[in-house]
Amino acid sequence: RNGRRFTQTFSNENHEADAREFFERHREKMLEGTEVLWEEKLSYYDLMVMRLTEGEASFNSEEQNEPINPEDCIFNPEWFEFYNEAEIDFKNRDFLFFGFVDPSLGKTKHSDFSAIITLAKHKVSGYMYVMDADIERRHPDKIIGDILEKEKMLRRDYGRGYKKFGAETVQFQWFLKEELAKASAKAGLYLPIEEVPQTSDKTMRIQTMQPDVKNHYIKFNKRHKRLLEQMEHFPMGAHDDGVDALEGCRTIAKKMKRFRVLDKGKLGL
Repeated sequence: RNGRRFTQTFSNENHEADAREFFERHREKMLEGTEVLWEEKLSYYDLMVMRLTEGEASFNSEEQNEPINPEDCIFNPEWFEFYNEAEIDFKNRDFLFFGFVDPSLGKTKHSDFSAIITLAKHKVSGYMYVMDADIERRHPDKIIGDILEKEKMLRRDYGRGYKKFGAETVQFQWFLKEELAKASAKAGLYLPIEEVPQTSDKTMRIQTMQPDVKNHYIKFNKRHKRLLEQMEHFPMGAHDDGVDALEGCRTIAKKMKRFRVLDKGKLGL
């Protein structure tokens, strides 16, 4: 019972201080019947926090030597196709840039990461390259600031910004979309924001990415370790903000049809 209440306490806004205070107040009951092999390295409290922040599957794999069963996960790491940054010229005008933000405002108790994904879609081949996978804990104001900085960076380094930038508009997410639009206009950037009302089941939505990953239509970068880890553990891991944002970004990018390269000579032009 105390363990369940500890979990609930750990999910509120001031969770770290409140959880510690709850644990100390009920220390005797919480430690009843427990045994930690290396108390000096990791206390029972440390292990409880790790289980909640990393997710039961990740925790069991890393700390309990109980590996995640690959059959319980949607994406096989062997499917991941990696591109070499040195071989891809994103300045080429055949690439269009798409972005998506999953701010995780008001979501589940463990969704304290926000994710901003940037895809470069090749207009002719249709392949989608994960240019940037920015997944971290941050305040909504910083999320907005980071998105605007990414738009500026794209314009500065590649001569053009996002073709479309997706933002969820369900629950508390609409607030961030509205604030992003205001900040974008104020900065003179006028980000092309597309509202995405995610209403279908998340696991089902993300599962639709399987063919795109398996057939290497989406190409990954080995630098994006947090995204790759979330992909590998989904849906068993503690965090899926990056995977969710990638699915949203891919959906927006696929709405833009591929272009055919026409030989003007054959058309008599």
